[in-house]
Formats: sequence, C-alpha cells, structure tokens
Amino acid sequence: MKSPVLSLLRLLRLSATSLVFGLLVFACSGNGGGSDIAEPSGADADASDGDITDGDMTDADDNDGDHDGDAEAGCAIQSSDSIPRLDPEFGVCGIMKSRYGSGITRAKSVAVDAEGWLYVAGSRQPEEGDAFLFIQRLSQDGTLDDTFGSENGLVLPFSAEYGQSFALTVQPDGKVVAAGVEGSGRLIVSRFNLDGTLDSHFAEEGVFILPAQTDLVRFVSSVLVRSDDDLLLVGGINNAGSILVGLTPNGTLDETFGEGGVVVSDATRSCSGALLQVDGKIVTVSSKATGEPIPPSNYALARYNPDGSLDTAFGEDGVGVAIGPSTGGEGLSNPAEQQDGKLIASGNAWSDDFSDLRDATVVRFTVDGQPDSGYGEGGVLKFDLGQTGGMTALILDDKDRALVAGSFSTTFGDPAFDFLVRLDPGSEFDESFGENGVFTSDFRILGLATQPDGKLIVVGVEASDQRVVIGEDEGDEMVVARYIVE
Repeated sequence: MKSPVLSLLRLLRLSATSLVFGLLVFACSGNGGGSDIAEPSGADADASDGDITDGDMTDADDNDGDHDGDAEAGCAIQSSDSIPRLDPEFGVCGIMKSRYGSGITRAKSVAVDAEGWLYVAGSRQPEEGDAFLFIQRLSQDGTLDDTFGSENGLVLPFSAEYGQSFALTVQPDGKVVAAGVEGSGRLIVSRFNLDGTLDSHFAEEGVFILPAQTDLVRFVSSVLVRSDDDLLLVGGINNAGSILVGLTPNGTLDETFGEGGVVVSDATRSCSGALLQVDGKIVTVSSKATGEPIPPSNYALARYNPDGSLDTAFGEDGVGVAIGPSTGGEGLSNPAEQQDGKLIASGNAWSDDFSDLRDATVVRFTVDGQPDSGYGEGGVLKFDLGQTGGMTALILDDKDRALVAGSFSTTFGDPAFDFLVRLDPGSEFDESFGENGVFTSDFRILGLATQPDGKLIVVGVEASDQRVVIGEDEGDEMVVARYIVE
C-alpha cells in the first residue's frame, strides 16, 4: 500500500490537466470561519455612521462555463465509487461560478444554517480602488438568492486590509451576524434579518461599534453564539494580544463578561480562531512567544471561563502549548472539538526568518490542555509536503474525522497545488479519500463546511496553474463546490 505522502508527491509531478477532477470548471462565490461581491457603485460604507449600503454588482456571470462529460448530464463522468466526487445536483456539475467585473474575488468561508442555506463570505480586490467584503446566500442547489440584500448580496463596511478581518455566523433563528474592523481599528458587528436588511432590534439600527480601546482591534477571527443568543467576538489587537468581546442578544456590551464586556489578554498572541464548549467555556487558538527580540513561537491554545477569566485548570495557568518542527514561528487556526473532548486545530510553521511557510501540521490537545502524546509526535502531526506548505481549513465530520485543506509545493519555484485529506481520529490518512488518501484540487481551498446531510461544501478562489508562492492567488473567480464524501 502506497503511503499518502508518496502519493501526494507523485501527484505533484502530474500536469494540471491530469489532476483529480481536472475537468472541473471553477465556480466562484463570495472568510473566518470572509467574502467579496462586486464593487460598490456609489456605495456609502461609512462605518462610523453605521451605514451599510448594498452596492451594485456588475458583470456577474453566474454558473457559466463549458462542461465536458456525458451527453445526458452534460458533466464530466465520475466513478460512483470515487470519494470525494462532485455533486451534479449543485450548481453546474457540482460547481457554482461567478465573476464580478475585473480584479480578484475570493470566497473565504461558508456557514450552513439548519435549513441548508449557504452563507458565503468573501472579499473582492478590484484592479483599482480598495478591497471590500461581502456575503452571499445560496440555495441548496447552489443558486444565488437574489432576495438576500441586493441582487447579488451584501457589501460590508469592514476593512479588508487583513485576511482575517471578517467573521460570520448564523444564529439558530436564521439571522446572520457579521463582525469586522473598520479602517481606524474599531470593531464593528452587524446583524441581518432573513431578507438581508439590518436588524433594527440589534444595537443602533443593526450595527454595534466597540467604543475606542487602548489597543486597536486588528482583526476578528470568530463570531460565536453563546447560550440565550448572547454573542462572543474574538480576534487580535495591535500589540499582538487577543481580544474577546461579549454582547447581549440586543447588541449591547455584556457587563457580566470581563471588564464591561471586554477581555484583553496577553496569555497568547492574537487569537486566530475560537470555539465554545458545552459548559460555556471558550477555547482560543494562536501561538505563544518563546524568546526575544524576534521571538519564535510554539502552537498554543487558551481556555477562558464563561465570565472571561482564564481557566487556570487548563494547560499551564490557562494555556496549552505544543512544540512543533519549526525553529521559527508556529501558529494554530481552525479549532474543533472531538466528541471525546479532545481539541484539534490546523497548524502552520514558518522558516527561521519568517519569510515563507515551511510545515503544515495538525495539532491535538487532551481535554485538560496538554499535547496529546498519542497523536503524531508530541501532539503534532506533520505533513511532509515538500519544501513549502501550509494549512487553510479544518473541520470535523460527525465521525470525528478531520477534513483538512492546504497548499503545497515540492520544491521552491515549482507550481503550488491545493490538497484535501481526511484523517481518522487516530491520525491515519483515510486512503479511500482521493488517491491513496490525498485529493488534489484545481482551485485554492479557503473554507470548508458540512451540510446536515453530510455533503461537503468547499469554497475558495481560482488559481493559476503556474502560481509558485503558497497562498498566492492568480485567478479572478471565486469558487463554491459541493462534494459527496460517503
């Protein structure tokens, strides 16, 4: 039996046209979990006034493209035994494709509500002008819902300067909450009704703006719905610390959380993701500095009590640390909790001078915040992907299998490709997934989600076959695809 790593390296030598599902026609749709629609035409996105204008979306070419395949379905022929395989009942042959004018459009994250609606968040970088962020809603068959916001979704007033600057969640009642940062470093939260209009019962006409802080907010990585529909916003501040903000259901600061609703913490570096546990405790993932003056860092996660205080029974004084393979910087993102309470997250490690990504990892901690010695080496499972590699997304399915996406290149200067793997709870590659455990994607994967029926939603951006920098986007279209994975 061939190893997944050898299979992965062999796939790299294949031409772009011979990759798995090489006949895919890319679909773009607008995380972190961000998203972009078309450029606002005369849109007034003055966050300080709390205004959010829908903005016109031009040159939208939805679900277009040529598809080779059998004459009956008009789609590329796929083996019924292959996993993953595109779902022909979604979009066009499993793909939803959109293009809005010129420039690069990325679908960064996706959320699925209880009824199966998809909320795709992304960013748009026009050839001229500033980047902006957006949300779109898609039906279960991949059709753009033009009743949500304007004809092509919502344009948001959050800064697109940082990749993690926008987070999205869907409440149990179907209302959408989006959080980001406007240009001056203030956190903004907006809540939308089912039709995409601002919820006037939330904060000031649907928009909450955090009063000025000593440390300006740099980005928002997570929006979480707590008990009784309380909200929690988690992100990073300019001094590399983390910020947690609690809001009541009506959009006011939760005075029972932290100091007046706010926790500013230096327990770890800026939080790049968070999750809520059943008992209301909050787990954040990041890194922890280990030296000066340009400190390397190790994988780290922290746990907070429901009132915002550190849970000192977790890890060491509230922080768990795992040491990975890099002597440069290491950091976690995309946290998830297994059914047995163990915590798992995707990890990236940088070279000593922080110039490029070197190692892609998955890291697991025990329920009490210690590195899981039974997982990889000291809790760190390293993917041997060649010279450069990095993770972009991780989720758990209902069997506690980790679906992990990332980018890799065998040697510096060679074309980079994106991959998707499925790991069982014991860290073994599922060799029925893709080719000997590795599925290679023709587009850059930036976000993952599972539907109630178990099907996998993958979002991202079209990528040039010749891109050589991990994470470099050469395409101009956003992609939403649905896969059958069982």
